[in-house]
Amino acid sequence: MKGRKIRQFFTRRFTLMVVPHQGSGKTRQANIPLSFILTFFVAWTLITCWGSYLSARHIDYWRSQVSNKVLNLKVEYLTSQLDRSRDFLDEVKQVEHKLRGLLDYKSKYNIITNQSLASNATGGPSLRDQNEITGLLVKKGMDVSWERLIEKAAAFRSEAQHQIQSYEDLESWIQEQRAIYRATPRGWPAPGRISSPYGARTDPFTKKREYHYGIDITGPIGTPVRATGDGVIKISNWHSGYGKLIVIQHKFGYSTRYAHNGRLLVRVGDKVKRGQAIALLGNTGKSSGPHCHYEVWRYQKRHNPYAYLKGNFPKLGSETNLSSIETPSRNDS
Repeated sequence: MKGRKIRQFFTRRFTLMVVPHQGSGKTRQANIPLSFILTFFVAWTLITCWGSYLSARHIDYWRSQVSNKVLNLKVEYLTSQLDRSRDFLDEVKQVEHKLRGLLDYKSKYNIITNQSLASNATGGPSLRDQNEITGLLVKKGMDVSWERLIEKAAAFRSEAQHQIQSYEDLESWIQEQRAIYRATPRGWPAPGRISSPYGARTDPFTKKREYHYGIDITGPIGTPVRATGDGVIKISNWHSGYGKLIVIQHKFGYSTRYAHNGRLLVRVGDKVKRGQAIALLGNTGKSSGPHCHYEVWRYQKRHNPYAYLKGNFPKLGSETNLSSIETPSRNDS
């Protein structure tokens, strides 16, 4: 029963009439079965859906092509910028190499005349660099893939960090050399002439041959006595044959002594700089006349101060202050 009704439904026919509104045209009509109409609409729907699908795929394809092109251009641009930054970093490395070379020289003459900065230069391209150049010659193009960009960025970051560390090391070394320069005794503690040098001499009081462990610089009473290096005042008072004594503890094991002063201008614990007045020249203690008795010690060993007057002191390494000043106990003029 139901099957017959379904067949009757699909066999129904519809009449399509075309009636002209003007003139005496003939009216036309057509009988169209319902099954044809349904088949037409189903086919139309399928064609429309399929066309829409193909259009969407085509649009997505070209959209992805455009996006890829834009991305490749961006990657290529970033790669070129990384290469330019790498070139700049190479220039920085060259400047640093020259600077390190100059810091190894001992005089302006050596800086001007020395041509051996690159005598031990080494290096060479990596296998990836060689392959890249080969690909450039064969393919007429550079590898600008996203992976290559990441690799270049990582290599640049690593080398930049290494360069920063290198500059920090260089800065630390310069700071250390600056501290060594400031702490090392240098120059005259007072203007005048050397009346008694370092070494064996006849004692002016006992008339016996004794060893003089400093130098005596004569001058008018009241002449400023100045620190020959940066440091901290360890002794500032009267001490036996030294008279009014100043002892400065410098870094890197150095200490200096200034004896026979007429007036002391600093106290224990004061920090002083090279060239700062610490006392006034006098004639106190075991002294035959106004002068400054000057001693240079390093790690509790006496040094001839004469070399430090001229600045020809021994070259220092990265030494540290290992001991405190030895309290003077010897009568010395």
